[in-house]
Amino acid sequence: MNDIRAMRAIQVIAALAPFGLSVWSAIPAAAATTNHCHIGSYRLSDGRAVDIAPSDRDTLRWRMFTGETGQLRPQKDGTWANTYGWTNRADGKIVSFSDCAEGRITFEKEPGRRIAFDVRDTTFDSERSQAGRQAGATERQRKDTHSCAGARFRA
Repeated sequence: MNDIRAMRAIQVIAALAPFGLSVWSAIPAAAATTNHCHIGSYRLSDGRAVDIAPSDRDTLRWRMFTGETGQLRPQKDGTWANTYGWTNRADGKIVSFSDCAEGRITFEKEPGRRIAFDVRDTTFDSERSQAGRQAGATERQRKDTHSCAGARFRA
């Protein structure tokens, strides 16, 4: 009887071991992930907007409305050096950030400030609304709601 219990315990441990190893191996990756207060959207003095997002390990990714993007890598002097698009090719762009509380950026010598977004909690009843449609919507409203491959929704 004890042999059967021991054998079952070994089977359970063997079945769960890969999950434990995957969690264990993810811990260093999570620790190396960038968690900067610089993440956010900024309005540059020339009117452009740039979004700064977390990326791989200790890097940040930036995007503009024009579609331009790059990856920022931290430098020893506190600045961030850019690589072009999704390549590893340096392009000479330098980005720097102020202290977190100030919310300032210098993007390629162009100063900017963090954009303060209005944030509002909201709730909705998912039983009465599907795919952004209001319950009781007319057929015309339903067709309009699903135009552009579902990219536009009406409240």
